[in-house]
Amino acid sequence: MSLCILSERCKKIMQFLLREQDFVPMKKIVEITGVSRRSIYYDICNINEWLDEHGIRELEVERGKGILIPQADRAKIEESLEEKQQEDYFVFLPSERVKIIICYIIHSKEPVYVEQIMEACQVSRNTVFGDTKAVTQKFQEYGLELQYESKKGYRAAGDAIRARALFFLYFNTLRPLFDSGVLKFFNRDEIQGNYEQMYSLQKDVIVSQTLYYGPHMFITDNIMLAHAKPEDGVNKMDISMAVFKNPVFFKEGKKAEIIFVLAAEDHEKHLKILNDILKIAENAEETERLANAGTCEKILQELREILAG
Repeated sequence: MSLCILSERCKKIMQFLLREQDFVPMKKIVEITGVSRRSIYYDICNINEWLDEHGIRELEVERGKGILIPQADRAKIEESLEEKQQEDYFVFLPSERVKIIICYIIHSKEPVYVEQIMEACQVSRNTVFGDTKAVTQKFQEYGLELQYESKKGYRAAGDAIRARALFFLYFNTLRPLFDSGVLKFFNRDEIQGNYEQMYSLQKDVIVSQTLYYGPHMFITDNIMLAHAKPEDGVNKMDISMAVFKNPVFFKEGKKAEIIFVLAAEDHEKHLKILNDILKIAENAEETERLANAGTCEKILQELREILAG
């Protein structure tokens, strides 16, 4: 049976909890990790999945006290943490699985079987079918189609530039997993050798989107990005965000409730900010809260919460 590798932050939380002999308040865990309480709860869910995989009782948060690892479980947890160093299986969040499936399908020269996705994400067939619904929605947002052919598998159909744009945006958020060797189904030599060339995709993507919509591109159905590339004469990085009470209408019935305007003086900064914008845009519930925040202060607070996670 494969064992799970925890994220670095989850490992840090586990190691801290193992050192403490009394209840650890959630506030203390927030302090040592530097992320939001909501992010800590996500991490605890991830840790509990790992514990369950190893046949260990899950962590419980006691109201007003925090978390205490029972003495009887400590030795087994420490032993399992040692064993996991030899394993290759990683517990992916649902949002990570969707990105992985998208990148896997676009990157593959051949159709991707359900079994290949199951192996890559270490999930059941039913989970894959559930994830592909979200993949289909993302493809549609980019004017692409997720096609499935019996006995052959999944493939991406549509404009090649848009497909590369989707791959480019998501692969950059998965790059730490790729660098750590977790995403073994990608051809490392091919990705590594051509990664610098991926910067040039931005030009193709922006030209394609600009010809179609003007000097902007829609990231989701209601979020638009307007940006200037470094070679367009940007002197200093800057970004602004506007949230509209009434949506702004564009071509073909598209409408924006949130608009980002980005300018960056080099590609590295451009990509980093694009990744942050993508992180904000990928969760429909969170963007809805942004759209309904009402004040600048509340919008900033929501942004901090999203980016901290």
